[in-house]
Amino acid sequence: MQTFKIKACGITNPADALATVAAGADAIGLNFYERSLRSVDPTTALEIISVIPSSFVVVGVFVNHGVQDILELAEHLQFSAIQLHGDERPEIIDELGVFNVIRAIRIGGESDQALEGAQREIDAWCEHGAAGILVDKAVGRAYGGTGETFDWSLLDRLNVPVRTILAGGLTPDNVAAAIEKVKPDAVDVASGIENFPGGKDVDLLKAFVKYAQAAFAG
Repeated sequence: MQTFKIKACGITNPADALATVAAGADAIGLNFYERSLRSVDPTTALEIISVIPSSFVVVGVFVNHGVQDILELAEHLQFSAIQLHGDERPEIIDELGVFNVIRAIRIGGESDQALEGAQREIDAWCEHGAAGILVDKAVGRAYGGTGETFDWSLLDRLNVPVRTILAGGLTPDNVAAAIEKVKPDAVDVASGIENFPGGKDVDLLKAFVKYAQAAFAG
């Protein structure tokens, strides 16, 4: 998988995409879940992609989309990876062909039962070839983007054998501590750098990238 360390997710317009590149992040996420306040249509997605360098990582984010719909968008827009946040089964990876898949796993609690369930899900997706696991907090029936953190120490009790991407309530104020504690391969932020859902704050974006880069550098 084309690797990245800092991803700004829920980009909805070309200006925010350019600001993400200028800030020094590595990737953007384009959300195609129509019920999300950060969703984009294919036309807008193409406008966003057209203004950023061709080498920049672009991840398509999907929730319960059909395989054919995902493939058509991924091929048309030339995504670096596909990120799945819904109720998909791990076997969907077998149908997505050459595209790298990042699976979102929501941490629902600290009980042994909850963590055993999360581990089974991680194992199943990795067995089918997931290129990365994004860990987020489970909040009701939400599929992500809630802006809530979870107890990062819970990840000490899980085994993720592929690239680990930390999400969930990350902000400029806590991203360095999160990286130092979890030591993820990458971080993913949406609400923590926004003025409103889908509208990025350039100052928050710059600060987030600055502190994340420093923490990754050690």
